Amino acid sequence: GHQARDCEKSESVCYNCQQEGHMSKDCGEPRAEKLCYKCNQAGHLSRDCSQNSGYNDGPTCYNCNQPGHMSRDCYEAGSGSNPRSFGGRPCYSCGQIGHISRECPSGGAPKCYNCGNSGHMSRDCDQPAQAKACFKCQQPGHLARDCYTE
Repeated sequence: GHQARDCEKSESVCYNCQQEGHMSKDCGEPRAEKLCYKCNQAGHLSRDCSQNSGYNDGPTCYNCNQPGHMSRDCYEAGSGSNPRSFGGRPCYSCGQIGHISRECPSGGAPKCYNCGNSGHMSRDCDQPAQAKACFKCQQPGHLARDCYTE
């Protein structure tokens, strides 16, 4: 395994224009309008879609396990029963469950994953690089996706 920043894949693909060589945040094309996952129309999210799509109700939320929306759009605070649910994992900024650090309501300074101090990110840390630890069990040597602890 490896981290995304170390991936040997040479060309990134823009999610906005579908062209190789840049990411959507750097795309010079006008932002593509997001489409509803149920009806493939613009102007609303799938949770607000009025069209009955029969058996296919769009994606299933990893947070509440209900069809029609994705976890980033979910209003439910997760129980953490699904391992992919953000709701069950603590926020890296405040330690609370139910949101991820970039959506932290307390704002707060960023926390360095290298030294553990607040106020800077690991890429700006002046401390020697520490062995990375699993976010799930806090042990070094593997990533959370490869962790077998309950």
